[in-house]
Amino acid sequence: MIQVNLIPNVKQEFIKAQRMRNLVISISIVVSIASVAVVVVMGMYVFGVQGFRNSQADKNITKGVNELKAVPDLDKALTVRNQLQNIDSIYDKTPLSARMFDVLATVTPSDENKVSLTKFDLDIVDGSILIEGKTYNGYKALDAFKKTILATKFSFTDRNSKQNDEVPLTDEIVDGNRSFGEDESGQKVLSFSFSFKYAPELLSRSSVEPKIIGPKKTNATDSALEIPKSIFEVSSGGDK
Repeated sequence: MIQVNLIPNVKQEFIKAQRMRNLVISISIVVSIASVAVVVVMGMYVFGVQGFRNSQADKNITKGVNELKAVPDLDKALTVRNQLQNIDSIYDKTPLSARMFDVLATVTPSDENKVSLTKFDLDIVDGSILIEGKTYNGYKALDAFKKTILATKFSFTDRNSKQNDEVPLTDEIVDGNRSFGEDESGQKVLSFSFSFKYAPELLSRSSVEPKIIGPKKTNATDSALEIPKSIFEVSSGGDK
């Protein structure tokens, strides 16, 4: 039996193209439906599950805030905690007033030019020192005392830069009251007062390895006789 193909080749190609188009359309429809389903599921999660979670988180936050408010003296506890966090910076700003004992031990004359201090005021805000005292050797001892202070140096190492440095204890002394009188035994005594601004590095905690250095030579006064040699040998250092 002989079979005759009655469909031309062109028509066969057209039928194949239609089948391919229908397949592509079907796949596109399926993909679109799947995409819509994914979008719907994500929308349900965002507006449903996530919204519920946010609501629960807000409730937990509100509950925690209320619990904190119920804690007695919470504000005081937080204030103390903040102060403790700042204690290091506050400590660094606290002056080392104890170094003044080394200063007095270094600059105060003894022997024939001995002076007795009756008042010593340290003003850390103004950075100044007020000294009141008396001496039985008159203006000679007072002059020796003042010139020793002017010749005294402060040696230290900067904690931050690690550099060694040396500064004068002060650059100027301002005279106060002076008066001659008599003690109980009738001996004449000179009462005096003066003040000066000290170097800011003197009491700073950033100044480590401190040393108060008195005059090394008998040049603190106009002559070697005005200040006894013993006071030039005083040098003290370290923190109390």
